[in-house]
Amino acid sequence: MGKVVASRLLKFKSERFDFSGSLDDSKSIVNRLLIVQSYFPSAEVHFHSQAEDVVYLRQALQNLEENKTNFDLGAGGTSLRFFLARLSRRPGAYVVRAHPALLKRPHEDLYKTLEQLGTTITPLDDQRIKVHVQGWQGVREVRVKSDVSSQFASAIILNSWDLHHSLTVFLEGELASASFLELTERVCRNAGMQLHEHPRQRVIESGQKLSMPRLKSEVDASSVFTLACFALLYGKLKINPLVNQLGQPDFAFLDFFRSEGIEFTLHNEEFSLSKQTHVRPVQIDIKNCPDLFPVLCAWLSFCPGEHKIFGAPHLVSKESNRILKTYELLTLAGIAAWPLSDGMIVHGQACPQKKSFVFDPAHDHRMAFAAAVFAFGGFRVTLTDIDVVKKSFPQFWTILGLQHD
Repeated sequence: MGKVVASRLLKFKSERFDFSGSLDDSKSIVNRLLIVQSYFPSAEVHFHSQAEDVVYLRQALQNLEENKTNFDLGAGGTSLRFFLARLSRRPGAYVVRAHPALLKRPHEDLYKTLEQLGTTITPLDDQRIKVHVQGWQGVREVRVKSDVSSQFASAIILNSWDLHHSLTVFLEGELASASFLELTERVCRNAGMQLHEHPRQRVIESGQKLSMPRLKSEVDASSVFTLACFALLYGKLKINPLVNQLGQPDFAFLDFFRSEGIEFTLHNEEFSLSKQTHVRPVQIDIKNCPDLFPVLCAWLSFCPGEHKIFGAPHLVSKESNRILKTYELLTLAGIAAWPLSDGMIVHGQACPQKKSFVFDPAHDHRMAFAAAVFAFGGFRVTLTDIDVVKKSFPQFWTILGLQHD
C-alpha cells in the first residue's frame, strides 16, 4: 500500500510492433493451481509468471503455511476471493489487507457464502478486513449467488479438497462468466477431484485427494489477444508456445478471428499473425470472455464501421466499471461510441484523427492496455498509472518498447 503512482507520456522506440517470443502464464490458471497445491504441499506447480496477483497470492499462502495471521492480497480480485475461501478452512482469527479499490468491489455474496461455512468477515478500515474462522464443520451444502462473479463459486470448489463429507454447492442467480467456472472445474478434475455436475448444483465427494503430482499452467490467452491487436494494427507477432489444454475462455478470440476472416497461423504450438485491415462491421457476444472488452473496443476503433460488443453486464463490477471507462477512453480519443448496459457500440474509423489526452486507468490493468493501443498509433497519451499493468502482464511495456526518458 502507499505505492507511488507513475504517470507518463507514452512514447515508444518504434512505430512498428514486432514481437517474437514467449509470454507469462495465465495468472487465472496459476492462482487456481496455487490454491490446489496449498492442500498438497508435495505437489509441483510448473508456471512462469511475475504478475502481481500471483506474487501476492503465493506469499499469502506461504504465510498461512507458516501459521501467520496477517496477509496482504494487493489489488487482485481472484487472489483475494480464492484466498478468503482458503482461509475459511483454517479456524482462527486473521486480518487481510487489500487495495482500497479492491475492497470496494462487490464481495457481499462471497461473504454471505462464507458465513454459511462458519466464517465471519467484518471491515476494519478501507484497507483491511477481519476474518474470524470456525472452519467448514459439518456443513454439507452451501448456496452461492454468482451473478456478479463466477469467482465466488470457483473459490468454494477450489477449496473443497479432503473434506470429511460430501459438499453440494447450489448456484443461485444467473451465473456471470460461466466459462471461468468451467475452467475451475477442469483444473480441479485434472488434478483428481471427483466433481459431479448437475443443473444449478455441483457435488464434491468427501476425501478428495490429488492424483496429479505435477500441475502445469499455460500461456495467458488475454495477453496473446492484446498483442494480437497491436500486430493487426502495427506489425507482426509470433508466440511460442501457445497451448490451450485447459480451455481458457479468452481463447474465444481465435474463433472470432476465424469468423471475421482474420488470417493467422497456429501450428506446432506456434501462433503468428501480421498487420491486416478489417473493414466489415462486427457483432460479438463477449459474455464468456469479458476481459477482452477494453482492448477489443480500442482495436475496433481503427476498423471502419459500426461495431457492437455485447453480453457482459458484469463488466461494471471489474477493477473499474469497464463499460464507462472504455467509453471515456474512446471519447477522449475522438471515437464515436455509445455505451450499452452490457457492452458498447463503437463507430470505427480507418484513420482516426490523432488526439492528445490524459487517461486515468482507475487501477485497471486492462484499461491501460487499451489506452496503449491508441498511444502506439500516434495519439499523444499520458497515462496516469503505467505500473498498473504489473497486475497481470509485467512484460507489457518492455514488449511494446516503451521509452524511459
